[in-house]
Amino acid sequence: MFLVNFKQFVEQKRTIIFSNFSVLFLCTADFFLIMAVVRKLGNIKLLKCRPSFISLQVCHFSNGAGTRWNIKKSMYTTIGLAVGGASALLYALEQSVKAYDWPLHPPAYNWSHSGVLDAYDHASIRRGFYVYKNVCSACHSLDFIPFRRLIDVAFTEDEMREIAAEFQVCIQDGPNEDGEMFMRPGKVSDYIPPPYPNEEAAAAANNGAVPPDLSLIVLGREGNEDYIFSMLNGYTDADDIPAGVEISEGAHYNPYFTGSVIAMAPPLYNNVIEYDDGTPATRSQLTKDVVTFLSWCSQPEMEKRKLWLIKFLILIDTSGHP
Repeated sequence: MFLVNFKQFVEQKRTIIFSNFSVLFLCTADFFLIMAVVRKLGNIKLLKCRPSFISLQVCHFSNGAGTRWNIKKSMYTTIGLAVGGASALLYALEQSVKAYDWPLHPPAYNWSHSGVLDAYDHASIRRGFYVYKNVCSACHSLDFIPFRRLIDVAFTEDEMREIAAEFQVCIQDGPNEDGEMFMRPGKVSDYIPPPYPNEEAAAAANNGAVPPDLSLIVLGREGNEDYIFSMLNGYTDADDIPAGVEISEGAHYNPYFTGSVIAMAPPLYNNVIEYDDGTPATRSQLTKDVVTFLSWCSQPEMEKRKLWLIKFLILIDTSGHP
């Protein structure tokens, strides 16, 4: 365990060192480039320095009046390229060092909506909403998604009215004529209510950890859909945990999660819910559907953007013909 902690300590220090050197080299490169431009345009001798032995020898054997300036310009260019190349190398090293925070990179999956002209699988969005409603909504909120956004996407208006009305114990409204707040059935104009009234209540119910809102979770995680899918399916049994990894009581080992230890228990398993369309509710199917739904939540306008792109390409193609 000491070796594991020592390795993490060394990696953290390497990250800090590479970050500082990257900033230093980038600032130095910017400084030389800016001064070169200023000196070129305004003939400002801010960087006037004593010529080196090599430059004196070259100038001594040259006959052209502009040779000395050309040599200095070449020197500045060489220094700029060297500093820029070193900065790019250090940046790449810094990114590779940061990989220890993400122990296992998720594989790339072929999502139905990942192509430039591909659309969402709306049947999967519908099933994914049911997964969220029956499983994820116990802890996670969707603060930025109103019920009405799902109309004509995964549900009809009548279906959405019935679903919204099921949240009657969670919708608080008022005040009424007596000045009191009251509970009412949900409407399609309401936003999907959160499971907890505030963050303090969420933390108290989850051992001090506040479950993140899922409205933008796909865009907010590196790896997007691939990461969410791999993380939900990446829980490891106690017998398969690597040697030297200590898991506290109530925590779980997940190689895709940052730090590899996650407090959330495995939320999905086979037949945790039953789909109304008869699709087998295996864990991978449940995960695929809820990730598709959360991807739509993060970018509900994606299909419109792609449609406008198609119209734009057609317009460009036809505008060149008489």
